[in-house]
Formats: sequence, C-alpha cells, structure tokens
Amino acid sequence: MKRVLFIGTLEFGGAERQMMRVATLMADSGYDVHFAYAGKEFYSPDLLREHNVHVYRINKNRLLRRQLDVAFRLFQVDRLVRRHKIDVVVAFLREWNFMACMEAKWHKNVKAITGIRNAREEVYQFKDVKFYNKFNDYATCIVSNSECGKNLYLSHFPEQVGKLRVIYNAVEVDEQPVPDILRRDGKKRIVVAASYRPVKNPFGLLKALALM
Repeated sequence: MKRVLFIGTLEFGGAERQMMRVATLMADSGYDVHFAYAGKEFYSPDLLREHNVHVYRINKNRLLRRQLDVAFRLFQVDRLVRRHKIDVVVAFLREWNFMACMEAKWHKNVKAITGIRNAREEVYQFKDVKFYNKFNDYATCIVSNSECGKNLYLSHFPEQVGKLRVIYNAVEVDEQPVPDILRRDGKKRIVVAASYRPVKNPFGLLKALALM
C-alpha cells in the first residue's frame, strides 16, 4: 500500500480545500495517507481524521526570514518522510512544491507530485515563482487544474512538458433534491458564488449552464 504525504496549510482557500478533498478521497480508496500542515486552522484537521488520515502540525518560525522559514519547515517534512517511509509527497502551492521536490531529490524512492493553481501571467514575473518552479525538474508529475494553467506554465517552462497533467478539481455533489426556493415557473434557478474574473471563465460557465 502506497504511503502518501500531503504538505501545505489548512488556511482558507480553494487550493487548501481541494488538497483536503483529494487526501480524504485517497484515504477512502485504501491509501495510507498522511497530512502535514503549518499555519492557522481555518479548516479543522478533524475533517481529515474522520477519514483515517494521519495529521501532523509543522511549526513555523516567524522570527526567521521567509527563505530560512521554508528551510525550517522542509527539515520537519523530511523527518516525517523518513520516519513514516513515505512513497509520494504531494503539494499544491509553490513553497510546498519546492519541499516536495527536495524530498524527491534527496530520496531516490520518493516521488513528488506538485501543483499549478494559477493561470495569471503576472504571477510568473515574480522571482520566487521562477526560482521555485525550476525545482519541478525533480517532480514526477506536475498537475494543473486547468488547460489554461497548463499552457501558461509551459510557455515559461517548456522543458517540463512531459511532466504536465490536467486534473480538474474534485467536486462533491450532494444527492439532495433541489429546494423549492430554487424552482420558479418550472425552471431551476442556479446561484453561483464565485469571484467574477476572466481567469475564472464565467462565460464558459454560462454557456455550459445554457445547455442544461
């Protein structure tokens, strides 16, 4: 049975929510799943424990400069990898992606799966983004949650084309009847709670809804 370690945070955000969702789905499928996080707990770790996910808290040192704090967290991750004989390290965001790749570099039997969660061109102008993304050379697989994000990433790092995969966000759909308040004139009234930005593809969503 593969031992999988997810690393990141439980702070409020779409990437964090998706990482928790993937971790619980893998645990329910029979994987030995571990989850290490740092920072505040906007999402309760008990949501992971309910699915038999092993949860660990990583300390952050706010007195250190950011780069040194990343190294401080990395050595804690490495301790978990060695102690629990982890096979795969999964991360979604850039600093954590770097840590996952370092584990793959240090340990030949460890694979790294990293994530691309952004499809904005301006993000790739930041020096730290360019620095961390270069370490994806050590990743076994780089997962984007959209074709747009994948293509944008490849425009900056074409040498990593063989590693890129697109896996859309997992969505849990409750099998509940549509409340009467959403039905009028025999039609379903759909409310979408999301930010209105071109990168979120609102017009594509509207076209999809029009096909229903």
